[in-house]
Amino acid sequence: MWDEAVYRNALRLKSQIESGEFIPEDIKKQIKRNIQLKNEEKLILRKDRVMDRKKNKLKWLKMESRLVQLDALVKCSLGLTKADPDSCLTQLDEISTLTIDPLMLKKHPQVVETIKKLRRYIGNISEWNYDDEQKTKFATKAGQIRKKADHIYNRFKTMFTIPEGRTFWQAFADHVTLFKQHTSHLSPDKVYSLTVDPLVSKTIPESGSSEGEQTGNHKSTDEGAEEDSEEEEENRAPELKKLPSRDEARRR
Repeated sequence: MWDEAVYRNALRLKSQIESGEFIPEDIKKQIKRNIQLKNEEKLILRKDRVMDRKKNKLKWLKMESRLVQLDALVKCSLGLTKADPDSCLTQLDEISTLTIDPLMLKKHPQVVETIKKLRRYIGNISEWNYDDEQKTKFATKAGQIRKKADHIYNRFKTMFTIPEGRTFWQAFADHVTLFKQHTSHLSPDKVYSLTVDPLVSKTIPESGSSEGEQTGNHKSTDEGAEEDSEEEEENRAPELKKLPSRDEARRR
């Protein structure tokens, strides 16, 4: 009889445990410890995610800052009174290695214009009193500058969607205008601190990828047609600080 009573109690206890009606104290403590550990792990993971976002943003802003700095150095290297083509080539090489986000170019469209101008750079040799040897050497360097600038410019093209019948320069000007419209309510400091494009942030995560990659619908235009129409597009981009044109350089 005692054995049967023990057996029935054991079955009842088993049933209560399985149904959740009764949980032994040691098991309760273990469950509580597990819950506490999970909550602590979640808190740590949440802090790690916040820290990662801050690190990524800082890295992005440092990259943007370096791009703008290099743009200024390029302009200083190629003045009208004198030029340092070797320094310019070094700076263009570094620009080629940067991880550039389309948003950086929208925030600083003068970078695109600088590179666009350099694709036709010949210097101001007529005002520098170079001898034939110096002219030949500089012409070679200027050709290298044009080639590197063309490579960078073509890279910029891949970062944006270009509508049918539009050149990259026209499309980029439209992107800049639209960006300024969507950020007109922000202070300059807020705009400068942006690392996610407000035009795509609702549907696209911050990844540093190009707009062409984000939309999956990049279209290129005929290169020859773009070259022919570039001179007519000089004023397409709003509020872009211009470099002196080739004719202006000669006059000066």
